[in-house]
Amino acid sequence: MNMSDEKLASATVSTASTPQLLRLIDRYIRAVTVMVEFPLQRGLGAGHPLRAWQEERIPKRGRFPKPFNGTYRFRDHGCIVNCYNRRVEFDFGPHGRTDGFTAYYLQRFVQLNKLVKREFGDLDIYAGIKVFGESNLVFEPKWEPTPHLLYLTSEATELLSPT
Repeated sequence: MNMSDEKLASATVSTASTPQLLRLIDRYIRAVTVMVEFPLQRGLGAGHPLRAWQEERIPKRGRFPKPFNGTYRFRDHGCIVNCYNRRVEFDFGPHGRTDGFTAYYLQRFVQLNKLVKREFGDLDIYAGIKVFGESNLVFEPKWEPTPHLLYLTSEATELLSPT
């Protein structure tokens, strides 16, 4: 058994939903990445979207031009995006990072997206995140400007893409 297998096994002892929670986190991070790259950056054409909003080059809220067809609203260090029949709420990490998450944002992602809810609706996200913290699969570095964001550790990332 390699180190990744041991981490997964120890986390699985605490919660049988460990692989499912990892898949949810991965899906959430991918959804945020897609929303930032396509409708926000390419659709608005203003470079990094949070910086563009803070510099008042784009409005706080608005609609995306075709072909993206959706809406966005910035708030503090984050954004709410409705596009591609999905709603994603997220905060940008330091230097515009998009791989941070919270149990709350994961829960909202499940609640607000029908297809995601079908697969992850029964998952106890808050308990799972607690176990992940205890198993060193997530960490909370307290990085400004969004010290509440969690990030996957390298061990968790390895579990998502075993070699």
